[in-house]
Amino acid sequence: MEKKANYVARVVGRLDNRYYLIEVHNRLYVIDYFNPKDIRNYLWRFNTYNNTEYLIYDVTEQVEQYEVKPFNIWLENFRKVFDIVSIVLVFWLLFFPPKFANNPMIFSSWRIILILFFIGALLIFLVLNLGMDKTLKFNFQDALLLRATIKENKKGSNSSFFKVIQHLITFILLFSGCLFIGIFNSNYLTLLLFTFIGGYSILFIYAISIQYNLNRFKFHIIKNKQEA
Repeated sequence: MEKKANYVARVVGRLDNRYYLIEVHNRLYVIDYFNPKDIRNYLWRFNTYNNTEYLIYDVTEQVEQYEVKPFNIWLENFRKVFDIVSIVLVFWLLFFPPKFANNPMIFSSWRIILILFFIGALLIFLVLNLGMDKTLKFNFQDALLLRATIKENKKGSNSSFFKVIQHLITFILLFSGCLFIGIFNSNYLTLLLFTFIGGYSILFIYAISIQYNLNRFKFHIIKNKQEA
């Protein structure tokens, strides 16, 4: 079998909330990274190993025709810092929750809390969709596939159907766990970290983690639909 050439993908700029400009092997591509209207982006994209394929469009020769916005450098390390801080806070609040933040009314108000949570989630969803540039048009026939190079033992051998079921079960357990751990502990800090920050992170962290996700792998480029 011919050995695939593996390249590093680097974010150059942002076109809108869906498309980014990236550089791979000295060429520029628009990557279809996050479609706010695609429900799958909210269900299991929080797992890095579910983010291994992207449609890309070679725009090296016509990059000047796009309005490229600067990519926020601080976002590159935000996910790493966020993960570390979250782990520390989780252990602290689960085992040593500060008593000054306790309030038994939190548990009895769980319906109101869930309503507020989903109102906030809806607002974030709307903001992500409003940040779409409707003038951006790309021909699907010109698309290439940016695919992560992963060792066979990490790919797994489950069928697509069972992978979807596995991803959904993982999402349901994590998402519901974050919502209800925060509420059942009847502690304001636990509520903030687990229910709101944790719940929103599972839904939306993928949208702002492009460089973090790309840094996890090296990639090879193939023609779209060339491989299964």
